Amino acid sequence: MSQVDKQALREAAVAAKTTGEAPVMPFDQWLDKLIDFSKRLPPETVIALLDENEALEKRVVELTSENADLKHPGTYLPSKIDTPATDAFINEMRAKGVESCAAWLQGGCKYSRMAEMLREFAQNLREPKA
Repeated sequence: MSQVDKQALREAAVAAKTTGEAPVMPFDQWLDKLIDFSKRLPPETVIALLDENEALEKRVVELTSENADLKHPGTYLPSKIDTPATDAFINEMRAKGVESCAAWLQGGCKYSRMAEMLREFAQNLREPKA
């Protein structure tokens, strides 16, 4: 969206507002304020503000839906919410568990190949899947 000075636009609108009330300023002064407001609100600005509002409304719907899903975990599909940081943490914990098992197996020499395979598996857990 183009840069819209929303505060200046608000002030101009408040100054030009007359709906339901008698103007408390001379007509010429009120007309000047109305013209100032009209200059600040060309069709491009109205369209930009409407586009911004529409995008924000869509985002609110998305966040509301996501929030509802998070509050009621039984109502969503596990694949619906992407949590890369949590997934990385869980995979790291799994890898550490596998490495602990590998270290335990390494103690008995006859299981060294299995320990090596477990270490490779732990490394695969840490690498993000494409």
